[in-house]
Amino acid sequence: MTKKVEVKRKDTAYHGDRERKKKFLAEMRAHRKADSFLQKSTGEFDKHGKFRGCGIACSVYSIRKLQKKALPNAFTPRYRDDIGVYRHYETERYLGISAQMADAFEGIFEGLPVNEARDWPVQFAGALKVGTKPLFGWNEYDEFIRVYDAVIGLAEETPHLSRKGVRAQRDWLLDKLRRAKPVVDVR
Repeated sequence: MTKKVEVKRKDTAYHGDRERKKKFLAEMRAHRKADSFLQKSTGEFDKHGKFRGCGIACSVYSIRKLQKKALPNAFTPRYRDDIGVYRHYETERYLGISAQMADAFEGIFEGLPVNEARDWPVQFAGALKVGTKPLFGWNEYDEFIRVYDAVIGLAEETPHLSRKGVRAQRDWLLDKLRRAKPVVDVR
């Protein structure tokens, strides 16, 4: 006899809330349109006071905005605890994803060529289905790493091969997210 485990709404992607996804996806599209995604950055302001950052930093910035929490500005100390933007756990909590998936999200962002990296956060946010329980624990993380290794093989790692491996990881993860089925009633 198997015991049925009840999944709580807060433990699913976007907490089972379509409106949450819609707003977050709009934020990611706005970052893309404003050219705010910047590789190798944990969040910074340019000389005009415009915020730019990696996929996680822009996600956290948007999450804080959507939750009406204090936002960093050009005068905020970089790692001020109450307003910092490079805190994976905020993305994990808001999106309902695991720490491993947040790491995979960020690793793909940093590994893609610049023009593809700028599209990745929008692709990820769009592919993550409301109400799914995107199982991405250590077993899936190992598989995610093996996808890269399968492309690279024993060849010497070069930027060309590295990008090919990261693209394979991106495609694998997008496929996994798109095939996921909701486990709670979606609002």
